[in-house]
Amino acid sequence: MTPRAIVRNVLAGITTSLAMVPEVVAFALLAKVNPLVGLYAAVILGFVTAAFGGRPGLISGGAGSLAVVSVALVVNHGVDYLFACIILMGVFQLVFGLCRLGRFIRYVTPIHNMCRAATRDVEFGGKQIKQGDQLLLMYSSANRDPEQFDRPEEFDVTRDPNLHLAFGFGTHFCIGSNLARMEIRIFFEEFLRRVGSWTPVPGTAPVEMPNAFVYGLKEAMLVLDPA
Repeated sequence: MTPRAIVRNVLAGITTSLAMVPEVVAFALLAKVNPLVGLYAAVILGFVTAAFGGRPGLISGGAGSLAVVSVALVVNHGVDYLFACIILMGVFQLVFGLCRLGRFIRYVTPIHNMCRAATRDVEFGGKQIKQGDQLLLMYSSANRDPEQFDRPEEFDVTRDPNLHLAFGFGTHFCIGSNLARMEIRIFFEEFLRRVGSWTPVPGTAPVEMPNAFVYGLKEAMLVLDPA
């Protein structure tokens, strides 16, 4: 990782740790532990992971997953295992960050959009946005942003950095992101082990699932040749 990338990731870790403060304090109150425990968890999962695992690992440590897993752990087993749980979660984030398990998801971007309402008047990108205006966040557009990605229309498994938003960001980050990455990795490992080559069935074409919110294929007819 270059010095510039390290600085960027550390700053991102600090920012995300601060953004996680309200939720981790709420988690601590629900679990009936000292709120400082939640703040320590935010620093470990945000700052440390960002410094060593890169942003793909950093944003995997969102407060939503922390709250769901850790609150249940403390309620059912007590606070004794909490620190070990946080450290283990941090290790998972480092592994996923270092393994760069996020190339496919940027290129495909399964969520089309999210809608938000402006809470105050603001100027953004030379446009005036008034309080109450509805804003449509186009994730696929962000993941093909030429100012962020070199050759954005090209699929490159070695792309680095790969700062996509397919799983969201910060406290709204997808709680199932690590499971999704693991499923993608295992699928292609098994697929490539069992299948030697594949071609579309003649006269057919992939059919997209008609949906304004989620992207996916309704069907794709393939001829698979065994390895």
